[in-house]
Amino acid sequence: TLPAAWAALPLLFDNLKFIPLKDRGWQRGEEGRTAHQFFYEGGNDPDRILAQSRVMMSIFGVALCLLVFRIGRKFFGIAGGLLAEVICAFDPNFLAHSPLVDSDVPAAFFFTATVWTCWRLFQQITPARLSLASLSVCGLFLTKFSAPIVLPVLAAMAILQIRSSREMALQLGHYRAVLIDKWKKACAISAISFVLAGVLFLAIWGSCAFRYAAWTDGRADHEGTAWHWSYLLDNTSGAFATSVKFAREHRLLPEQYLYGLAYVRKHEIDRPAFLDNEWSIEGFRSFFPKAFLYKTPLPLLLLLALAIAAAIGNRKSWKIDNVFNPLWGFALVYAMVALTAQLNIGHRHLLPIYPALFVACGAVVYSLRKNQRTVFAAAIALLLTWQIGESFASRPDYLAYFNQIAGGPSHGYEHLVDSSLDWGQDLPALKSWIDDHKAVVDQKPRAPASNRRRRFENAARQGDSRVVGAKGPSCRSNCASEWRFECGNSRNGTRSACTYQPPSRFRRDASLGHRRFGNLSRVHAARRRTRARSSLDRSLPFRQSMHSMRCLPDDLAG
Repeated sequence: TLPAAWAALPLLFDNLKFIPLKDRGWQRGEEGRTAHQFFYEGGNDPDRILAQSRVMMSIFGVALCLLVFRIGRKFFGIAGGLLAEVICAFDPNFLAHSPLVDSDVPAAFFFTATVWTCWRLFQQITPARLSLASLSVCGLFLTKFSAPIVLPVLAAMAILQIRSSREMALQLGHYRAVLIDKWKKACAISAISFVLAGVLFLAIWGSCAFRYAAWTDGRADHEGTAWHWSYLLDNTSGAFATSVKFAREHRLLPEQYLYGLAYVRKHEIDRPAFLDNEWSIEGFRSFFPKAFLYKTPLPLLLLLALAIAAAIGNRKSWKIDNVFNPLWGFALVYAMVALTAQLNIGHRHLLPIYPALFVACGAVVYSLRKNQRTVFAAAIALLLTWQIGESFASRPDYLAYFNQIAGGPSHGYEHLVDSSLDWGQDLPALKSWIDDHKAVVDQKPRAPASNRRRRFENAARQGDSRVVGAKGPSCRSNCASEWRFECGNSRNGTRSACTYQPPSRFRRDASLGHRRFGNLSRVHAARRRTRARSSLDRSLPFRQSMHSMRCLPDDLAG
């Protein structure tokens, strides 16, 4: 994707060591294995690589703040633009995702930029506006496979411009014309739409080096990967599957781009979801509304309510551009699509609607024109201070931010998990804590949990008599306070779910920077049960040992 390539730009100037191209993981396209080798086995500095990449990703966050200011200034003046920018800059959700190498904040930027630049282009056609709109559209479709959501909004904008009585300007160099007739405006918009589509077509092919095949060497053994396509497209119907099949048969787009579209579509259907202490494989219709309610700062919600009230009170001075702002339409369309989505894995998928909300908050400046402007100014200042205070209070654990409706960050695990709560951002802190709290068993330092787990699994798979078929020896007093492998009972009485439990004192310790850490094992219990079953079924001795053991033998534990 475009964000990944953007984040990797600084690495071109570093003397990094890449894995051999003949490596099995590279040849088979195993991105997990390849990434682990590149970061941790090739002699590279992973901290430096991540730091450089995150600096690059932060540029998207800065650009989004500037874009919000530009749009807010257009509608509500400098004061409204600055207010919108401050809210955006201190939003915990954007502070959490801006430095991460993912596509969520870049998607929010490009969605907003596409709607804004195309709207301005439909009002006045100039080479500069056409270039900006082309860059925005290309950036969006190279960033997120959900980019087609914007197409109905662009179509509505075009129809509204054609049917309205507003004139449309056309300026190409020294030539300038004003289009008033509907058919002339329709022809002009159709022409620029074809230009945008052509530029996007070239951009997609250019991102794949104008090569259809996903593999670069064209070896015959790659034909064995055809089952991937069968898995993604077989037994599927509808306009999407038909379009992908048609484009693949006629090679209209690169294979890797089509594969990405099909892959995302396939895996958004059956994905585990967690909401309010409930787990589902089909998702929840109320997931995104509740995620929005739990993760959006209360000052933002109150400012938005105040802005709506101020705009209604000042309705006599409304302009048609302010009322039919396409950003509001895009936020509405995106929210409607989110309600029907089964991919309920994180609040981050709602980030594209927030820039429209930030801009809408700029309408509170209308309240400053009333008689009681001092009272309204004090209320706005109080809410802005609250917003900034929420941001500093959640620092540096922005990802785990939950507002007061959800009970704050300490109760967030009861409502949402996954990327809404924890993405492993505290693992370095966890390692530091383990290094500083080495356990001692029988006057010997106890090995880290990862080493004990590896020794135990190897012994179980090799049929070690001390672990295979054991009758569940009783734990010593110190076993309960250390990391241990624990098997729970399912409803039918058999032990089918085995998990690693952290030491009790670790669950009570708040020195890691956040108190949510100790509850993750309970929150993710359903997901771990699914993973445990798939791993336990690999070998009979391993399954027997998991069902019988609750503590490790001394020599394996040490």
